[in-house]
Amino acid sequence: AQVLPFVRKLKARFDFDVIAAQWAWPDGPVAMHLSRRLGVPFSMKARGPDFINPARNRSILAQMVEAGHRAGGLLAVSAGLRETMVRLGMPDRIAVHYTGLDHGAFRPGDRERAKAELGLSGPVLLIAGNIAPRKGQITALRALR
Repeated sequence: AQVLPFVRKLKARFDFDVIAAQWAWPDGPVAMHLSRRLGVPFSMKARGPDFINPARNRSILAQMVEAGHRAGGLLAVSAGLRETMVRLGMPDRIAVHYTGLDHGAFRPGDRERAKAELGLSGPVLLIAGNIAPRKGQITALRALR
């Protein structure tokens, strides 16, 4: 309720065409309510933890699913996340939008030189992304021992 007056003022100054909810929770349901009040369509993107963790709560899952059905566009950052979202009640029209590394800008190079430039030695594990048990970083760290 407190967001609506601010967004109304913003819309008066800049007549935006769409509301882009960058996270499934809490952004998705909030965008849905703003969309209804302002008459502007909205889209919703799920990045993983913003959908998986809150979905354990039935009430939150119901809100995200409702927002998913009302959204003009839906994105997931992986095919696996898309499958989970559909299995939990989201519509089957979710597009996959990979947000990983730009392989043109980031590619393997001279490891020893890079470590020397950074003042590092020995095994180094670089994680680009969210640290989460299901991603296996602990297993990788144990393998480095």
